[in-house]
Amino acid sequence: MMSAIAKLISRGLFGQAETACMEAISSGAGGWIPYSHLSAIRLRTDRPDGSLRAAQAAVALAPAETAALNNLSGAWRAIGSPARAATWAKRSLTLDIHQRPMLSHLIFTLNELGHPAVEAAARAFDALTRPPPMGARAARAGRLRIGMVSADFRNHVCMTFLSPLLDHIDRRRFHLTAYSATRLPDDTTDVLKTRFDRWHDIHPQSDGQAADLVRDDEIDVLVDLGGHTNDSRLGLFASHPARTQVSWLGYNGTTGLGAMDWRIADRWIVPEDGSQWFAERVLRLPRVSHCWRPPEDAPPVSHPPSALGQPFTFGSFNNIAKLSPETIAAWARVLLAVPGARLLLKSRFAGEPETRDRLIARFVAVGVAADRILFRPPSATQAAHLSSYADMDVALDPFPYNGTTTTCEALWMGVPVVAMRGTSMLSRVSYSLLASLKLEDRLSGGTVDEMVAICARLAGDRAELTALRAGMRSRFEASSLRDEAGFAAAMEKAFMRAAKQAAVRPRT
Repeated sequence: MMSAIAKLISRGLFGQAETACMEAISSGAGGWIPYSHLSAIRLRTDRPDGSLRAAQAAVALAPAETAALNNLSGAWRAIGSPARAATWAKRSLTLDIHQRPMLSHLIFTLNELGHPAVEAAARAFDALTRPPPMGARAARAGRLRIGMVSADFRNHVCMTFLSPLLDHIDRRRFHLTAYSATRLPDDTTDVLKTRFDRWHDIHPQSDGQAADLVRDDEIDVLVDLGGHTNDSRLGLFASHPARTQVSWLGYNGTTGLGAMDWRIADRWIVPEDGSQWFAERVLRLPRVSHCWRPPEDAPPVSHPPSALGQPFTFGSFNNIAKLSPETIAAWARVLLAVPGARLLLKSRFAGEPETRDRLIARFVAVGVAADRILFRPPSATQAAHLSSYADMDVALDPFPYNGTTTTCEALWMGVPVVAMRGTSMLSRVSYSLLASLKLEDRLSGGTVDEMVAICARLAGDRAELTALRAGMRSRFEASSLRDEAGFAAAMEKAFMRAAKQAAVRPRT
């Protein structure tokens, strides 16, 4: 029965799988395993507190089972407790250090925390994934062959940043190959297939098999789009099957791999004194290293709700896993500095009553009345989601794990985003995005005091707020974030530079 449940989960049939789990638990069959499966199901269906309870039950029955510990770590991170998530991840890895997906999860979580141990964890991942190198391959004539590796070639937010490149790269000079590790392809996958010259489904393949495929394809520049996110395929990079290898887009931090040659960035997201954050060499674009394509059905920009007589409303539509204790403490100070202001939170995880109660309790603990925290359920469509930005005056960016898509969405909908300017790549994303609109000095601060002062200024100067909102979309449209052709040209030069210098860095 347990194998049948696992098959249902792999096929995305979560309702049937959950029913089977509950039947197994009621009958006492399977011990800890149905609880562990139930935890995974609830997390993938946006019920993190329910996932946490099931994971705790599994660990109580089997404290030395890594699968149970891994689910518990994932549930803690989902409800916004990355420190506890890291603790349980370390316990699991103590039992089995060879769990590459769990080590990636730990690296992601430590990066989110800004923890110095992330470097050691990244080195451990490199040591764990490093087979004998295949050896350098000489350059050949013809179009430069670019390979892209991702588990997210589907309806995923990263595709709104990748599509401008795919549509504008010069196909006379560049040949594109996709290595898709996507578990559940969808209609977006079908569209993406038409944008590549060659498409490989590597989900069922081992890293070694996928690396052999890359080498057979004679890839010049192999680009990882996922880093240490879910379903990472960094292992196929370890043997260095391409002439040169690049990290970009989906993960804001070092992969830790000695075989990863470059990290594409910009001077705002990774300043000159930030190169030490990376095992890779930093290849900075002369412009912002993102380009975002807004949805075609985005509604028009609305007036600020406070201009319509409603209470002043701050908001965040970021995943609640990003709401660190530091973020909540800072946002509490913002609310206390603007009497009567409210905070609107919208997240797919916030649909669960227990999760909402937990979040409210965290704000109450730092002095904010419960009735000042509002929640909005997930929207049925993208257009409806974007319409929700009409209900906030100013968006607040979490830290140290910044928003990316949410920052772009808010700005496109006219909502100023107030961000912290951190000291790591993960905490400088919104600063980079604001810089492309030439708003970094007006809307980002290097300290919590500065951020609170910016929020208080915007709340007190409705004329500035209204002017910002009215001109934001045109400002965005005129920025480098919407210059798709310019972005593609910059990326082309980056790929050519990476390929040209492929033999400069020795393989170790």
